[in-house]
Parts: sequence; structure tokens; C-alpha cells
Amino acid sequence: MKLNNILTALFLLLFSGPALVAQNAQLESKIRKWVQEKKLHGVSVMIKQHDSVIFEQQFGQADIEQHKSLTADSRFRIFSMTKPVISLATLKCLHDNKLSLNTRLDQIFTDFESDEPITIRQILTHTAGFSYGGEFSWQGFQYWLYDPLEKSEDLNEFMERLSGLSLGFDPGTAWEYSISHDVLGAVIEKVSGLRLEDYMRREIFNPLGMMNTGFIHKGESINNLVKFYRYDKEADKAALLEDQYAYDKVITSGGGGLYSTANDYMKFLDVLLFPERYADLLPEEVIRQLSKNQLAASIGSIPESIYPDSGFGFGVGVQLTAGEYLPKDSFYWAGMGGTMFWVDPKNELQVVAMTQSLGHRRFMESYFIPLVYESLWLVGE
Repeated sequence: MKLNNILTALFLLLFSGPALVAQNAQLESKIRKWVQEKKLHGVSVMIKQHDSVIFEQQFGQADIEQHKSLTADSRFRIFSMTKPVISLATLKCLHDNKLSLNTRLDQIFTDFESDEPITIRQILTHTAGFSYGGEFSWQGFQYWLYDPLEKSEDLNEFMERLSGLSLGFDPGTAWEYSISHDVLGAVIEKVSGLRLEDYMRREIFNPLGMMNTGFIHKGESINNLVKFYRYDKEADKAALLEDQYAYDKVITSGGGGLYSTANDYMKFLDVLLFPERYADLLPEEVIRQLSKNQLAASIGSIPESIYPDSGFGFGVGVQLTAGEYLPKDSFYWAGMGGTMFWVDPKNELQVVAMTQSLGHRRFMESYFIPLVYESLWLVGE
């Protein structure tokens, strides 16, 4: 251990109260400046280290037009941060029903057609060959034509529309971000015999105390839901989205349909960092699989444009080597509406930060990660 780290550890041991005050003051000052400069219109932040909350605060507004401030129970669309939660639910559903990661999709949906057999493991890791559509290819044309995510009324119809569409590659041979977790939502419904919302409430949200987390559907009003903005570069400020439901789905979307709070999502991260405490939910070794790199050596890492030098677990990116700030084996993900999290097992550090603005994902990741590590004096460990 470096000398400065030893001295820091001794200082924190002797003066943890003043140290935390200094850390919080630095964090608070910088975030307030971002809000004042309109780089962010509002953000909710929660940080835990060594299983203790060391910072929890809301800044700015939930509704600019109505001058409504963010509060601890303000709810955010978390989009792709839904995926890790659905991954945990999938692992539980498989375990409770004595299925395995090698169970094939066509064993669950016997009428489902695909170019090659697809396993649940491949779906969890986005290596099944599915897509989100939009690419210039035969697969992309089919997704545009059948559009399972937008044209389906429920998960049964979603699977019917997806059945028979071309795969982008042979399952297990490549990685592509995709509708895989929406497929997993359908799997949970089929195997459990419950609606996805009901399964999640009974098996995940209620046991973990995530009472401010649930699914939002197109056109549905949710109490305390933060207004949805986009960053207007020309005006250098947040602009209200004309259609607040433009990015919501009719189906219950396991790939991006949850709303949540920073506090609720932190309860989920507790499971991933301290799985030994949640034996009533799942065996420790099963939970740990979620945050471990699952990609074959032949695939290597996910695209650098998403996260550099990252493997992929079951719904999360995994740091393959020590980065400038994140130690090896840290794991993380974000949502396109400006929500993000990371967990650093080495330092027992958990961070959730939530804003609600298209175009702010990169800002959040680029500035929050350095700010937290520099404020906590963890740089270079």
C-alpha cells in the first residue's frame, strides 16, 4: 500500500467525522455548481462505502416549469438500469423452477423459431444474436417491419413478433446490445405463470424494500415521476420533451421499463455487493455470477464506444483491468435518461446518481466518477 494511502487510512480512522464533512462539502459544492451552470437541471445522488451511507442529497428541480424541487422519493425512468434488476429476477426464476442457464429458449417457448438454438445464458449476456434494430441489414429490415418492442400489446405478442426473425450472428459468437432483457421478461412470465409486474413485486421489490420501484407504460401517470428533459446545446439548458411518454413502451419492458429512486436502487446494489446476506433470495454463488465477466475469450470485451476495456456479466459491464479510477472487477451500467451506477468491490463503494435528461449519460459518467474518487481520496489505490 502506498504511504499516502496508509496516512489517509489513519486519518480516516482518527478523524472520520471531519473527513466525511470535508468529502461531502467538496461533492456538494461541485454538484451545486453544475446545477447553477445548468449543466444539470437536477440530480439525486446516493453513495455508500463500507455498508454505510456517506452521502445522500438531491439538487435542483424535478419539474423546472412548476419550480418543483427534487426530493428523496422523486422517481426516475431508469431505462437500461432495468436490465441488471431483470437479470437478478431471471436467475431467481431459473433457480426456483430448477432450470439452468443452458436451458434453451425453445424449451420454454416451444413455438419460438430462430436460426440456431439460443440459451438463457446467451440472452443474459447479449450474445444471442438479437438486436434493437436500426442497422442496415436484413435483420435490421425485419426489426423495422415487425418492430416487436413498439407494435406489441403484451409479452406474448412480443415473442410472436420476434419468432422467426433473423439473428445477427450465431449465438455465443459475438456481443450486441439488444432486446434480450425484454425476452427475459417474457421468460419470467412464462415460467412463473405470473405477469412480470406481479413477479417482480412479489419476488424482488417487496423482499428488498424497493417500494418506489415499478414499471411505467406508455401514457401512464406515476406519482412523483420526474419530468423528462433533453439537453438543448444551442440554449445550453434543459428543454422539456414535448411527449413525456415518447420513450415508454406499451409492453412491460424488461429492457428499460422501470422507474426507481436512488435509495431503492441502492437496495438492489446491496444484493450484488453483499450476496452472502441474501440467502433467502438466492444462493450467494448464484448472485455473484451476475457481476462477473461472462464473455468468452473469443469475444473479448464489449464495444469501446459503450464502455472501454469492459467485459459483461448478466446485465452489467465489468472492468477487466484497473482503470484511471475504477479498480478491476468494478461493475456498472447506465440508462439513456441520465441515470447511472457503479459498484467498486475493492473499496466497498456503491454510487447511484440520477438525472432525467436525454444526452446526459456521458456527462454523468465523465464527471461523476472522477468527482467521487477525488473527493474520497481513493485515486491511485
